[in-house]
Amino acid sequence: AGEGIAATSFLMAKICQKAGLSLFEYGEYPSLIRGSHTTGQVHASKTPVSCQEKMVDLMVVLNEDCIRLHLDEFTPQTK
Repeated sequence: AGEGIAATSFLMAKICQKAGLSLFEYGEYPSLIRGSHTTGQVHASKTPVSCQEKMVDLMVVLNEDCIRLHLDEFTPQTK
Protein backbone atom coordinates (compact mmCIF):
# COMPACT_ATOMS: atom_id res chain seq x y z
CA ALA A 1 0.00 0.00 0.00
CA GLY A 2 2.77 2.44 -0.90
CA GLU A 3 5.32 1.54 1.76
CA GLY A 4 8.00 0.77 -0.86
CA ILE A 5 7.73 4.17 -2.52
CA ALA A 6 7.51 5.94 0.85
CA ALA A 7 10.68 4.20 2.04
CA THR A 8 12.49 4.96 -1.24
CA SER A 9 11.53 8.65 -1.04
CA PHE A 10 12.59 8.86 2.61
CA LEU A 11 15.96 7.22 1.90
CA MET A 12 16.61 9.53 -1.05
CA ALA A 13 15.82 12.54 1.16
CA LYS A 14 18.20 11.28 3.88
CA ILE A 15 20.99 10.74 1.33
CA CYS A 16 20.52 14.28 -0.02
CA GLN A 17 20.46 15.69 3.50
CA LYS A 18 23.68 13.85 4.45
CA ALA A 19 25.25 15.27 1.27
CA GLY A 20 24.51 18.77 2.56
CA LEU A 21 21.74 19.61 0.11
CA SER A 22 18.71 21.69 0.93
CA LEU A 23 15.59 19.61 0.42
CA PHE A 24 11.84 19.45 0.43
CA GLU A 25 10.29 16.00 0.70
CA TYR A 26 6.65 15.38 -0.11
CA GLY A 27 4.98 12.04 0.42
CA GLU A 28 1.41 11.06 -0.25
CA TYR A 29 -0.44 9.18 2.41
CA PRO A 30 -0.49 5.63 1.08
CA SER A 31 -3.74 4.23 -0.15
CA LEU A 32 -5.35 1.51 1.91
CA ILE A 33 -5.97 -0.35 -1.34
CA ARG A 34 -2.96 -2.40 -2.33
CA GLY A 35 -1.71 -1.75 -5.82
CA SER A 36 -3.09 1.76 -6.19
CA HIS A 37 -0.92 4.66 -7.35
CA THR A 38 1.28 6.29 -4.69
CA THR A 39 4.12 8.78 -5.11
CA GLY A 40 6.89 10.37 -3.08
CA GLN A 41 8.88 13.41 -4.20
CA VAL A 42 12.23 14.84 -3.14
CA HIS A 43 13.34 18.28 -4.31
CA ALA A 44 17.03 18.70 -3.47
CA SER A 45 19.37 21.51 -4.42
CA LYS A 46 22.59 23.27 -3.46
CA THR A 47 20.43 26.41 -3.07
CA PRO A 48 17.56 26.71 -0.56
CA VAL A 49 14.28 25.03 -1.53
CA SER A 50 10.85 25.45 0.02
CA CYS A 51 8.43 23.52 -2.20
CA GLN A 52 8.15 20.64 -4.60
CA GLU A 53 8.79 20.94 -8.34
CA LYS A 54 6.43 19.92 -11.14
CA MET A 55 9.16 18.70 -13.52
CA VAL A 56 11.39 15.79 -12.52
CA ASP A 57 15.06 15.05 -13.17
CA LEU A 58 15.01 11.48 -11.88
CA MET A 59 12.06 9.12 -11.49
CA VAL A 60 12.11 5.74 -9.77
CA VAL A 61 9.13 3.63 -10.82
CA LEU A 62 7.86 0.23 -9.78
CA ASN A 63 5.65 -0.32 -12.84
CA GLU A 64 5.04 1.02 -16.36
CA ASP A 65 1.72 2.64 -15.40
CA CYS A 66 3.66 5.17 -13.32
CA ILE A 67 5.58 6.33 -16.39
CA ARG A 68 2.40 6.90 -18.38
CA LEU A 69 0.74 8.76 -15.51
CA HIS A 70 3.69 11.16 -15.14
CA LEU A 71 4.87 11.75 -18.71
CA ASP A 72 3.79 15.40 -18.48
CA GLU A 73 6.39 15.88 -15.71
CA PHE A 74 9.34 14.67 -17.80
CA THR A 75 11.92 16.92 -19.44
CA PRO A 76 14.50 15.91 -22.07
CA GLN A 77 16.98 15.51 -19.17
CA THR A 78 14.73 13.22 -17.06
CA LYS A 79 16.37 9.91 -16.30
